[in-house]
Amino acid sequence: MDMDQREQLNQRLVGLFNRLLQQEEQALAPVARDLSLREIHCIEQVCAAGGMSTMGELAERLGITLGTLTVSVNRLEFKGYVRRRRDTRDRRIVRLMPTDKAVATDRLHQAFHRGMVDDISRHLSEAELERLLDMLGSIERYFQRRAGEQEHKHGC
Repeated sequence: MDMDQREQLNQRLVGLFNRLLQQEEQALAPVARDLSLREIHCIEQVCAAGGMSTMGELAERLGITLGTLTVSVNRLEFKGYVRRRRDTRDRRIVRLMPTDKAVATDRLHQAFHRGMVDDISRHLSEAELERLLDMLGSIERYFQRRAGEQEHKHGC
């Protein structure tokens, strides 16, 4: 890869990432002005679990520490997006429940992603879509390797 291609690839990756975040924030602004994207993704996972997630399970799915999640959940609880509820069988276990406000936010978030995927895929042939999925898989594996290297480096 020459320097021009390297720079183009970098610009495209950074540009795509920044535009995706910007578009996502704009799409969710009507119902989620008080939320960060990290909090929105936390809400997404709480809703997906249907109130069955423990803090540890949720932290693992989000790839963050329990301490970081606790800060986010405290904020989300204060803002009225999640509730903590003790497990009926084992009172030591606390489950996270989405509120109606969280469910509405998650629906809008899911609609944003469906619209994005539908619009992008509508303009691609089947072969182009397969190639795009392969390329995105390569990029994802790069980030997974980097995350593993960081965990190993920091003794996690």
